[in-house]
Amino acid sequence: MYQHVKILHISDLHIEGLPARRYAEVEKSLAVVKARLIAARPDLVVVTGDLTTHGSAKVEDLVLAKDWLDALDMPYLVVGGNHDLGSNQSRGMDYPETEFYEELPFHHTGFAQVFGTHMVETADLGVVEVMTINIRNGDPDGTIPILQKLVEAGTKPLLIFGHYPLVNVRERGILANFGFDEFIPDSVDLLRQAIIGSSRIRVYGCGHVHANTVRALSSECLQMSAGALGPGSSSYRVLSIDQNQLHYETVIGDGPLGFWERLVVDFHEDVEYHLGEPWERSGVWNLFTS
Repeated sequence: MYQHVKILHISDLHIEGLPARRYAEVEKSLAVVKARLIAARPDLVVVTGDLTTHGSAKVEDLVLAKDWLDALDMPYLVVGGNHDLGSNQSRGMDYPETEFYEELPFHHTGFAQVFGTHMVETADLGVVEVMTINIRNGDPDGTIPILQKLVEAGTKPLLIFGHYPLVNVRERGILANFGFDEFIPDSVDLLRQAIIGSSRIRVYGCGHVHANTVRALSSECLQMSAGALGPGSSSYRVLSIDQNQLHYETVIGDGPLGFWERLVVDFHEDVEYHLGEPWERSGVWNLFTS
């Protein structure tokens, strides 16, 4: 049984087939980071979505992302982001090349077929349990009931990872309004309540916002987003776990440190907007409630 656990939380790689049409520098920055991830020798890698830019419409890009992860030669779990698994019909119609929505049960989608994953996946790491969730607007696949059943069946501290944040990650700028409203508006309240309704869920990890943030979902559960390894903010998290505590650290990648500069009023190279304040970059969180 694991007594000390290391998890790498990475997100938003945005891998594209060549020539890259949207993020031309991603391949180079990911090549540098790959060596660092391998050297870290984690027990598990969790990827919280947007592994690709066009994978929802181009299954071959999902295969490229799977090949990249397989080359790490370490256990990993993946979550489908809106670019890998279209979130809703409306966005699928508006952005058919990047957020194509498949009118299919989850297990028939390109994402599920390539990665061989289910709506909810679990990993028992001894001192903690990890779950990943794939959800689309309106929860047509029944992800939330499955999650609730699995949560109720266990007793260990639980870390859950999805793609979308469940509360806003910033009070100003674009990220004060970007996160879930346009993607899973009919599911976010139910998912949030399912997560904060269990005292054993201590962390909800996510991606999507291209920023490194920490927010409280409740007095017992932290929401932690990782940056975007590909287009920025180029960073990832190392979660080190012992019997009682989770230590989280932010590691800077090889890409740009900002992503939303053009959409943030008075940005002025405000690195904290993307990478977070010091307490968001590193800290300690108790795994057991008092």
